[in-house]
Amino acid sequence: MSDSKGKNPEDSVNESLTQEEFNELYGEDDNEEVFVDINDLIESGTKFFALQQYDMAIDRYSNALNILVNQYGEFSPNCAQVYYLYGQTLLQKAIRQSDVFGEKMGENVQVQEKSNDIIPKKSMNRFSFQGDEEDEEENEEQEEDLFESAWQMLDLCRIIYEKDTTVEGQKKLGDVIKTLGDVHLEDGNYLEAAKYYEDGLEILEKVLEPDNRTLAETHYKLALALECNEEGEKAVTHIKKAILVFKKKLESLEKMNSDNGKGKKAADTETINAQEEIEGIKELLVDMKKKLAELKGSLKKNLDVKQMLSNSFKQSTNVNTSQPTQINDLSSLIKKRKVDDTKENKEKSDDKKEVKEPEVKKVKVNEESKEEKGKEAL
Repeated sequence: MSDSKGKNPEDSVNESLTQEEFNELYGEDDNEEVFVDINDLIESGTKFFALQQYDMAIDRYSNALNILVNQYGEFSPNCAQVYYLYGQTLLQKAIRQSDVFGEKMGENVQVQEKSNDIIPKKSMNRFSFQGDEEDEEENEEQEEDLFESAWQMLDLCRIIYEKDTTVEGQKKLGDVIKTLGDVHLEDGNYLEAAKYYEDGLEILEKVLEPDNRTLAETHYKLALALECNEEGEKAVTHIKKAILVFKKKLESLEKMNSDNGKGKKAADTETINAQEEIEGIKELLVDMKKKLAELKGSLKKNLDVKQMLSNSFKQSTNVNTSQPTQINDLSSLIKKRKVDDTKENKEKSDDKKEVKEPEVKKVKVNEESKEEKGKEAL
């Protein structure tokens, strides 16, 4: 699946300022060498980015950005493209350091190319970001700084593009917001990542064709963020939308190939490129369908677990509801025992009465004898 890793910034922003823009920025009487140097810095940074030599690219973009900011202001539209390039490069370096789990990783290719001395050293403090000589124990802290710096640069770009209401400006705005989502996704902030992807999609769906691959990419990344945020059902929805976009793109490319095949130049560069893209999309569709099946499997597993827990709860409830019957039976036994005890006590009481009755009679006889003797005495 195509994502932010290795993406060429030239795909989303122009590579350099035009002479007209430069004249507006610096004035026509300024040295033309300065204009050439700014564009050389941006072009050089873009080449280093493509080679994944991120430290060298960071150096070039930071130098170019300092010239623009110092001369024109932090929120100049002329700074927006370099904010984006710089933010993208910082993000890629952060991802690289995150992938190697804190171990120091060099750029692999050593380039002995000096930076232009035209930029004063004192102007480098805001955007300079050198990481070649950092120790291993500082890598984790640097990684956090890289994500934070990437977010800051991209957010400045967002602020500038929000004022551009043209279709092209809105395309750039949507792409920047999507990239802010990438920062949060890579940094493990899945809730915020999902929010930015949703906001980016809301803009991009209005200004891009339904088969644009950027839409598929954004739907896919949104699905990943939702999955990590334990929102599986929503993730499935966006995976399906990503697949749908790719299918539309596939149909468009196949139709274009068919139309080109009817002409004399069936094997021209455009047709070859289209065929390569078709093969790439087919591979992506296979991967996406696997991901969709995986998500559905996870949802089914979770549903089965919930069903099992529900059944266990019902069984437990049934056991509890059967207890009163046992209590009633016990009560009847107690009642029966109580009746038996009462009957037994009554019989014992009657026996006692039978034993004491002669004594009562004897007492009465004695009393009568005393009365008779009294009468005789008189």
